[in-house]
Amino acid sequence: MQIIDMPLFPLNTVLFPHMALPLRVFEDRYKLMVKKALEGDSVFGVALIKSGQEVGEPAEPFSVGTTARILKVEHLEQGKMDLSCVGVRRFRITEVLQRRPYLVGRIIYVAHAVGDTEAAQSLAETVRDKFRRYLAVLAQSLRREPPRVDLNVEPQVLSYVVASALQVDNIQKQRLLETPTAEERLRLEAAMLQEEIKVLRIFQVLEERDLGGRRPPRGPDA
Repeated sequence: MQIIDMPLFPLNTVLFPHMALPLRVFEDRYKLMVKKALEGDSVFGVALIKSGQEVGEPAEPFSVGTTARILKVEHLEQGKMDLSCVGVRRFRITEVLQRRPYLVGRIIYVAHAVGDTEAAQSLAETVRDKFRRYLAVLAQSLRREPPRVDLNVEPQVLSYVVASALQVDNIQKQRLLETPTAEERLRLEAAMLQEEIKVLRIFQVLEERDLGGRRPPRGPDA
């Protein structure tokens, strides 16, 4: 088991492996953290905030997060930076070693477990179909064209793509991140997609009734 001391960036977002993460860095503590990361392997840990805020006093993160690798840095005025990052590996914080100027945690990596391979492959087909329908219904609700997403990927990556794209709250996303295997994550996502499609369709019906079913006010009864 590999144990690593990792600088941590608590955020109000859940990062999944293979997923893109744009970041604007403006606080001195995180500019320092990024500088040190760039001097090394360009990696830092991202974890959802459990309590506290992104700005100000050190926040308390959830114990499971994802490492982010810096791919590109754009330097802006007043020392600000725009980062293009990508999620790499899930990790678990075993101990917080430092809180100032930024958090540093002792972490262990969480394995990329698939679970039952045959079940994962079958669930992946189900999730691909439901996810396409979800994107279509969501786009229709927003009056946009459905986005083009490559879903011809292995079950593990598919589970992260869907988890990242789902329009659900961060606690639900954190649950997906913490789910041990791709098989279990896909099973959860199939149920979540079914529920989200149902909710979106209900909103569509209500909106159509509101827009299309309006009638002029009735006069007094005869």
